[in-house]
Amino acid sequence: MQNSGFIVIDKDSIAGMRFPKGDVLENQKLIAERQRTLEEACRLGNEYKGKVRIVFASQDGIREVHTTIWNVSDEFVSLKSGIFIPIHCIISISRM
Repeated sequence: MQNSGFIVIDKDSIAGMRFPKGDVLENQKLIAERQRTLEEACRLGNEYKGKVRIVFASQDGIREVHTTIWNVSDEFVSLKSGIFIPIHCIISISRM
C-alpha cells in the first residue's frame, strides 16, 4: 500500500470531527470526477466489500481513512456504523 503522507485515522474517529464549509475542489471538472469516483467506490463497497482510500479535509488538517463506502448522497458519503463525511471535504478517492 502506498503511503500518501497524510495522517491515517480510524473511521470511527470521523464522528467527532469538524469540517470546513467550502468545497476543497475549485474546478467543476474535478468536482464531477470526484462524484463519479465516489459512485464507483460505493458500488465496489456494496458489491465486493472493497475498501478505498479517502483523503479529506477536516478543520484539524488533511486526513486519510481506509474504509468501505456504503452510500453516496448529494451531500454526504456514508460509511459503516453511521459515519458520514461531507462530500465537499473530500480531496481524493482511490482503490486500495
